[in-house]
Amino acid sequence: MPAGSHEMGEHYYYDQDQSRTTPHTVPSITPYLGLRARLSQVPINRWTVLLLLVLARTLIAISSMKSDLSSARREALSACSDVESIGSTIASMPHYMSQGVNELTAKGVEKAVDGLMAVTTMSVTATEEIAVFVWNMMTSTYLCLITYGIHGALDGVSSVLNSSQADINALTKSVTGEISDAIGSFGTAYDDLVEAVDSISAFGKTVDIPTLPNLTDQQNALTSFKLPANLSGPFVELNQTIPDFAGVKNLTDQVIRFPFEEVKSLVSNFSGNYTFNRDLFPVPAKVQLTFCSDSDGINDFFNHLDQLMDLGKKVFVAVLVCLAIAAMFPMGWREIKRYRKMQARMPLVMTAAYDPMDATYLVARPYTSSVGLWLSRTPLYRVPNATRNQTLIRWAVAYCTSDAALFVLTLALAGFFSCLCQIILLRAVQTKIPALSNEVGAFADKVISNLNNASNSWQQGVSAALEHESDIINGQLLGWVNTSAHTINNTINTFVNATSTVLNDTFGGTPLYTPIMDVLNCLVLLKVQGIQTGLTWISDNAHVDFPSLPNDTFTIGALASLSSNASAGDSFLSDPGDQASDKITEVVVRFTSALEQTIRTEALVATVIFCVWLAVVCIGFGYAFMKMTRRHRTRGEGGTPPMQQLDRGVAPTRPTHPTSMSSRACSDFTSDNQDRFVDIPLGHVSNSGRHVDPTASPPALPAYKEREHSPVRAGQTDEKDQFGDGVGDIGADQGGYNPPQFVIDAAKGALDRVDCNQYSPTKGRPRLKKAIADAYSPFFGRKLDPDTEVTITTGANEGMLSAFMGFIEPGDEVIVFEPFFDQYLSNIEMPGGTIRYVPMLPPKDGATRTSSASNWTIDWDALEKTFNDKTKMIVINSPHNPVGKVLSKEELRRIGDLCLKHKVLILSDEVYDRLYYVPFTRMATLSPELAKITLTVGSAGKNFYATGWRVGYLIGPAELIKYVAAAHTRICYSSVSPLQEAAAIAFEQADQEGFWDTQISEMRGKIQRFCAVFDELDIPYSIPEGGYFVLANLAKVKLPEGYAFPDHVKDRPRDFKMAWFLIMELGVAAIPPTEFYTDANAPLAEDYMRFAVCKTDDVLETAKERLRGLSKYFDK
Repeated sequence: MPAGSHEMGEHYYYDQDQSRTTPHTVPSITPYLGLRARLSQVPINRWTVLLLLVLARTLIAISSMKSDLSSARREALSACSDVESIGSTIASMPHYMSQGVNELTAKGVEKAVDGLMAVTTMSVTATEEIAVFVWNMMTSTYLCLITYGIHGALDGVSSVLNSSQADINALTKSVTGEISDAIGSFGTAYDDLVEAVDSISAFGKTVDIPTLPNLTDQQNALTSFKLPANLSGPFVELNQTIPDFAGVKNLTDQVIRFPFEEVKSLVSNFSGNYTFNRDLFPVPAKVQLTFCSDSDGINDFFNHLDQLMDLGKKVFVAVLVCLAIAAMFPMGWREIKRYRKMQARMPLVMTAAYDPMDATYLVARPYTSSVGLWLSRTPLYRVPNATRNQTLIRWAVAYCTSDAALFVLTLALAGFFSCLCQIILLRAVQTKIPALSNEVGAFADKVISNLNNASNSWQQGVSAALEHESDIINGQLLGWVNTSAHTINNTINTFVNATSTVLNDTFGGTPLYTPIMDVLNCLVLLKVQGIQTGLTWISDNAHVDFPSLPNDTFTIGALASLSSNASAGDSFLSDPGDQASDKITEVVVRFTSALEQTIRTEALVATVIFCVWLAVVCIGFGYAFMKMTRRHRTRGEGGTPPMQQLDRGVAPTRPTHPTSMSSRACSDFTSDNQDRFVDIPLGHVSNSGRHVDPTASPPALPAYKEREHSPVRAGQTDEKDQFGDGVGDIGADQGGYNPPQFVIDAAKGALDRVDCNQYSPTKGRPRLKKAIADAYSPFFGRKLDPDTEVTITTGANEGMLSAFMGFIEPGDEVIVFEPFFDQYLSNIEMPGGTIRYVPMLPPKDGATRTSSASNWTIDWDALEKTFNDKTKMIVINSPHNPVGKVLSKEELRRIGDLCLKHKVLILSDEVYDRLYYVPFTRMATLSPELAKITLTVGSAGKNFYATGWRVGYLIGPAELIKYVAAAHTRICYSSVSPLQEAAAIAFEQADQEGFWDTQISEMRGKIQRFCAVFDELDIPYSIPEGGYFVLANLAKVKLPEGYAFPDHVKDRPRDFKMAWFLIMELGVAAIPPTEFYTDANAPLAEDYMRFAVCKTDDVLETAKERLRGLSKYFDK
C-alpha cells in the first residue's frame, strides 16, 4: 500500500510481550507477489529503466549534435572563404589609404611651416620693440641717476664754500678785536710800569725802557682775509657739461632695429614661396591572401569533433548499460531485504497495540517507514507510545516519500543525470574550440603581418621625406637666427663701448668717475649680459623637428580588435554587430550555444520537477512543524492526550467506540466529543525524576512522616509519656494558631448564606477575584482584570498542577531549582513532562558562619546549559522554601532574559509573598515582555494561616490564564465556595486591619527569638529573607556511633538520620532538606535541618529548651 494512502493517527498501541496467537504459514499460491515473483521483476526496476531512458535521451542528443556539426562545417568553410577575401582587402588597404594620408601629411607640413613663419615674424617684431624699449629705459635711467648725483654734489660744494667764508669772516673779526683789547690793556699797564721805573733812581742812574710796537696794520690784514673767489668754478663748469647720451641713443636704435628688419624680410620671402614636394612620399603595393586555400585546419577540426561524438556514443552506451545492469543487483538485494523486513513486521498487524493503518504502513513500506522511525528517533517497540512530535515527524516522512512524491523525485533525478551526460559532451566540444580559435588566429596574424610590412615600408619613406624637409627649414631659419643674434650682440657691445667712452671723457679724473661706472655696471651692463646669454640660447635651439609617423598607422585598429580586452564585435574579421569573436568561430559558438540552451531547458524542467518534490517536502514538514509549535489542545481544554501512558506489561484494550477510533486516524489530529481522558497509573515519583515501577514495594517514608510506623518505636512508650507534651513539631509548616478573628468571622458568615453553599463559578467567585485583583494591582503597576487575569484554584498546589496540565506535553522539559517543593515533581510528571534540575548552591562557609539566605546562589552556568529547544517552562520560588531566600531583582531579570531568549514560560511560586524582610520583587513586574509569559501563584491559606481551606489563585495574562482555568475545571471543577467568600473578605479588610504589617513584624520576631538558641549554641544558620523557615547547619553535632536507626532510615543521608535522632532523643521534629534534592545533589544539604517557626510561642520555647540538649553531642 503506498505511503501516501496512510493518514497519520496520534495513538499507537503495542504490547511488547504479547505472543503471536497463530503460527505463520505461507500457502503455495497467494494473491500477492512472493519473493521469486518480486525478483523476476528486478530487471524492470525503476533505476534500470531510468538509466535506459537517460541512455536513449543521450543517444538522441548525440545524433542531433552530429547533424548540427555537419551544418556548422559548411558554414565555417563558407565563412573562411569570406574571411580570406576580406583579409586580402584589408591587407591591401595601405595601398589605397597611403595616397590620402600622404596628401594629408604634405598639407599638414605646409600649414605648419606657414604657421611657424607667421609666429616667427611676430616674435621678431615683439623682440625688436622690447629690445629698443629696454635699452632706452636703461640709458634714460642711467642718465637721470648721473644728473641727479652730479647736481647734488655741486650744490653741496657751493654751500660748503659760502658757509666757510662766513665762518672765517666772523672768526677774524673776533680775533682782531680781542687782540686790540689785550694790547690796549697791556699798554696801559706797561706805561704805568715805565713811570714807576722812571721814578726810581739807583745810584743816580736811569733805566732805558723800550717802546711797544704798533700792531694796527696786522690787525687790519687779519680782518680783511677772504677765500679765493673762483674756488667753485670747476664744479659749476662740470654741471653745465653733463652728457645727455642723445648720440648714443640714436646710434643704438639704428643698430638694434637693423638685424630684426632683415630677419623679417627673409621670413616673408620664404613663406610666400614654400610648397612641400609630394613625390617624396611612397605608395605600398596591393596584396592577395590565400590562407584558406593553403590549409585544412577547419576540416580537421570538424573531423575531430565527429570522432569525439562517435567515441562519446560508445562510452555512454557502455557505461549506462553497465550501470543499468549493475543496478539490478542492489535492487535485487534490496527486494530481498524488503521482503524479509515485511515478513518480520507482519506480527505488528496482529498486535492489538498498533494502529492497523500504521502497522500496514510499517509492513508495506519498510524502508521509508524506517527513515521516519530513524529521523524521529522512535524505536519500533516504542511506536505505540511515541510522542506527538515523533508521530508528526514520521507522518512528514511518509508524506514526502509517498509513491507519487518518489516518482516526481526520480523523474527530476533522471532529468539531472541526462543533463549531466549532455554537459559532458558539451565540455568535450568546448575543449576543442581553442584549436579552431588558434587556427583563425593564424589567419589574422597573416593579415596583420602583411599590414605591418606595408605600413613599415610606407612609414620609413614618409619619415625620410619629413626629415629632409626639416633639414631645409632648419638650415635657413637657423642661419637667420644666428645672424640676428650675432648682430644684436655686436650692437650691445657697441653701445657698451660708446657709453664707456662718453663717461670716461666726462668724468675721467674726477671723484665721480668710479661711482658713476659702478652705477653703469649695476643698471646696464649686468642686464646686457643677461640679454646676451638669452640670445646665445636662442641661437643654440633655433631648429624645427617634424614628427615622424608611427609604423602601425595602418594596423593599429586591427591589432586593437584582436587584443584580449577588445569586445567581440570589434574583431576586424567579424561582420558589423556580430557578437562572435570572428565569422568562423562564430559558427561553432552558435552550435555550442544552441546545445547549452537545450541543456538549460532540460535542466530547468528537471529543476521544476525537483522543486515540486521540494514543495511536497516543505508542505509535509511545514505542516508537522506547525503542529509542533502550535500548542496542542491539552486535557485542561478537553483535548486528547498525545499518547497512552501504559505499562508495557499490560495489554491495553482497543477503543470500541467507532467515532473515537476514527478520531485516532483523522489527518487533522482532532478528536471526537467522547470522554477525552485516559487512565494514567500513578506511582511514586522519585526525586531523580525516574518513573518507578508501580508494582514495586512502596518506598520508605521520610523520618518525620514515618515515625509512627517505625518498628523501632513500636516497643517504646508513647511520646507524651517520654517527653511530657509529646514531640515538638517545628519542621512542617502547620500553623499553630487560627487565622485572625475577622477572617474566621467572615467564614462563619459565609456558611450562613445560601449562595455561598452552592457551586461557585469554575474560575472562582467574582468577589474573590476582584478582591485579589484590587490587592495586587498596586504591585503590578496596572489595573488587573479579575475576569480574565485571575483564576481561583483549590490551593496553590492544585493551581500549579493546572498550569502544568494546561501547558506541558510529553517530552517537554521543565526547569526546577534545587532545593524544591516536593509537590512540583508529581505535578510536572503527570502530564508527561521531564524535569531538569539546577542546584542552588549553599554558602561555602555555611558550616562555620551564620549568614543571610541571600548567600545561597544559583549555578548560572548550569542554568544556561539546561535551556534547550525542549524547555517549556521554568519554576521559581521566591521567597524560597526551604532556604528563605528572596530572589533579587538582578537575579530575576537574568532568569527572565534567558526565558525570553528561549521562549520559555515562567511559573512564579510566590505563596509567601506577604512575608518578606528585604525588598521583594515580583517577576511579572519587571517588564511587559516578562508579564506576558509569567504565571504568578498565590495562596490565601498561606496568607491568612488557613492552609486547610485550600484556596489558592493564579495571576497572569489572559492568554495563559484561560488554559489554566480550563485544566482546573476538569481537575476539581471548583473550590470550596464559602471559604472563597471568606478569603475575599479577608483580602478586602486586611489593609484596614493592618494585618500584613502585623504578620511581618510578628514572624520576624519569632525568627529572631527562635534563632537565639542557635546563637547560644554557636550553630550556624541561614537568616531567612522571607517566609518562616530556618535552615540550621548541624555539622558540629556528632551522631553517636552504633546508634540504632530503623531500616528505612539507616541507609538515608545524614540529615534523615539527624531528623530521627532529634525526634527520638530530644523530642523535636525537623525536616531533612535532602528530601527537596535529587540524589545527585543531596550531599549539598545533608548537614542542614529545616525548622518552621510558624508556631505558637509556647511550642517554640519548648523546642528551644530541648534543642539545648544538642550541646552534649557536639564534636569536640
